[in-house]
Amino acid sequence: MAHKESLLRKSRRWALFAALPLGPCLVCILFLAKIWQTIVSLGTVAFMLASFALGLVLVIGPLTMVICGLTALFLRVEASLATPSETLSLLDRLSVLAGILTSLVPAGIALLVAFNTWQSSRSGHHALLRETPWLGAAFILLLLAGLYWRKRFKRRKARLA
Repeated sequence: MAHKESLLRKSRRWALFAALPLGPCLVCILFLAKIWQTIVSLGTVAFMLASFALGLVLVIGPLTMVICGLTALFLRVEASLATPSETLSLLDRLSVLAGILTSLVPAGIALLVAFNTWQSSRSGHHALLRETPWLGAAFILLLLAGLYWRKRFKRRKARLA
């Protein structure tokens, strides 16, 4: 039980880190036109520094939110599957479902790119050659996600037995 509490505490901390950049990013996005007008009126060096800082906030903020959010999600999943109890709470089930869906997203993106490649050029065997790498990537990503979740559920089943 102490292991689950430790994982939940880490998950909450990472969720907090994911929420911290939200404020500056929202301010920059909501007032982007005014901020940009102010930046454009600056001198050369000040313009470069201010536009660099704005770009940094607009890039690093969402990237930090995604990375910290995914870390928090998978720590929550590990905490949910760490307990040997037979029943999972609704929040635990939802976090496991969100983790499964999140791990399937890269394969879905690869399938969409393959479908888009196929739709954009229906010129016989050349289209198949262009979409084959994306189909292979989708297969590999699905295989990796399946192996990850199989290992997690086998470990949970072994704890229950």
